[in-house]
Amino acid sequence: MPFFYHPYRARQKTTPRQRDEPAQGVPHRHWQTPFRISPRVSRYPTSVRQHFAWYLATLVLLTGCASADQPQEPQRDGPSLMMVPVNHYERYADTIFVDKYWAGNVGRRHSDGSPAGGGGAVCCYAGYKDWTKPVKIRWKWGSEDDPVTKVVTRDNEWHEVLATLPGPPNQDTPDPRYADAYLCVILRDRDRVDLDYAYSRGDCADK
Repeated sequence: MPFFYHPYRARQKTTPRQRDEPAQGVPHRHWQTPFRISPRVSRYPTSVRQHFAWYLATLVLLTGCASADQPQEPQRDGPSLMMVPVNHYERYADTIFVDKYWAGNVGRRHSDGSPAGGGGAVCCYAGYKDWTKPVKIRWKWGSEDDPVTKVVTRDNEWHEVLATLPGPPNQDTPDPRYADAYLCVILRDRDRVDLDYAYSRGDCADK
């Protein structure tokens, strides 16, 4: 059928939805449609889009300033160590953290006075490049109640101290079985903690 030019149809405007929909009987091909802004985005006023762009730019700037003010964590490219909690105190430690790493929990000392723990280990403590840096230890003494009345006699009690590592771990040994592979977290008293290294989990209980 020959094509006839109709001036009225040539001047007739179309809506964005009509432009996006293919004509009846003609397959839609994306390569035939020129690139343009999506109607869902362009329908917002220019002022709204400008305010949104300013909001994103301000958010990125504030995020950069906040990260710059935060203290930088020391480099951790040393050997990773398994953490072993040991408890010499009369209360059980519900949870223990060495820096940001969870070190598990440990029961109260035994009735004969020997320390609890030394049988389990938690992975892992990422070693420092500089082992002279102090280490933050946080732990919580668990709550206790009367076995008869069930009345709470001691509430949960958080503690936080800075402990010192005994230098770098010794891993340069002829026999790798005796290299320092464990970090012993030793709860000496209510608010005192020591750190030491060991080649086995059981060795932590003897320190």
